[in-house]
Amino acid sequence: MKILEVSDSRTWSGGTQQVLLLCQELSRREEDVTLVTNTESELEKRGVASGLKVKPIRMRQDYDLLAAWKIRDLIIKEKFDLIHAHHPTAHAISLLAAKLSGIPSLIVTRRVIFKMKNNPFSKWKYQSFRINRYVAVCQAVKRLLEDYGVNHGRVEVIPSAVDLLRFNLSQDKETARKRWGILKEDIVVGTVGNNGWFKGYTYLLQAARIVTGKHPRTKFFFCGKGTEQMLIQAEELGLEKNVILSGFRTDIPDILACFDIFVLPSLQEGIATAGIEAMASSLPLIGTQVGGIPDIVSKENGLLVPRGNSQALAEAILKLLENPILAKNLGLAGRKMAEQRFSKEKVASQILELYQDSLNR
Repeated sequence: MKILEVSDSRTWSGGTQQVLLLCQELSRREEDVTLVTNTESELEKRGVASGLKVKPIRMRQDYDLLAAWKIRDLIIKEKFDLIHAHHPTAHAISLLAAKLSGIPSLIVTRRVIFKMKNNPFSKWKYQSFRINRYVAVCQAVKRLLEDYGVNHGRVEVIPSAVDLLRFNLSQDKETARKRWGILKEDIVVGTVGNNGWFKGYTYLLQAARIVTGKHPRTKFFFCGKGTEQMLIQAEELGLEKNVILSGFRTDIPDILACFDIFVLPSLQEGIATAGIEAMASSLPLIGTQVGGIPDIVSKENGLLVPRGNSQALAEAILKLLENPILAKNLGLAGRKMAEQRFSKEKVASQILELYQDSLNR
């Protein structure tokens, strides 16, 4: 089977990390996989550094005819059996390339739960018979696609994956915390993700004010692009001594090693890759009841709270702060869940099975 993976993303995110993990695992299994990336993208750099076959093609917007024609030429020249598109613009361009080349199978992954537009172009993009199967990363995304008119039998739920060897129990917690000036007696509540309104970080800051009123030694660690811009808001709440705003980081295993509790305060979310990585790091989770978060956070490994409710977030954090045995047991259960459901090996096997099924239909 000759596989072409396509992503238009220029920046690094949980989604691009998933594309790289999948390609690395397929390559390790000696599958014939080629990765098409946007030119000068972070995924291109990391794919090349990983030894993958990478073909950079400039992808500017949905229905970029020049990019679609270049992918069409690549499909015909290399005789690919299947194309798998991973981001919205790659989805549209790959759909054009599939139509132009006649490739047997087109798979599309959708990770977000933003509603699709109600226009003819969007309807063709999502409802086209040229798309053999969809990969939805959680049940909420599956429902979104089906409600938009995608045939029920074409949507398969396959979660995001984690490299378990990268996130492990042997991480040096003491050294990691020292780098950030975190003392042994400090409790660290943290989150990872690029700052945006839908991440709900404002509510977590408000919860931090409540928590630090009872436990002044608690630190709140925000890691992700744009988090450094939250300083003014933190100062207005009197939290400047209790927050760490790291900005964008690539050393996520070391960042997670600093944490005692991981929080997903999202107002809207597909499936949070960072939450799965926190599970693999044996951290107890607190998450909001939105999108795909209930797919990864349950009473077995954490606590669920209503979205947009800083008081509920604070109460959940305080419950784990004041019950360290409960927090530890939830964290260990989360690691076991990550091993059973979210390993890159298991997820890659599910996707390969989907590939084969789509070609056999």
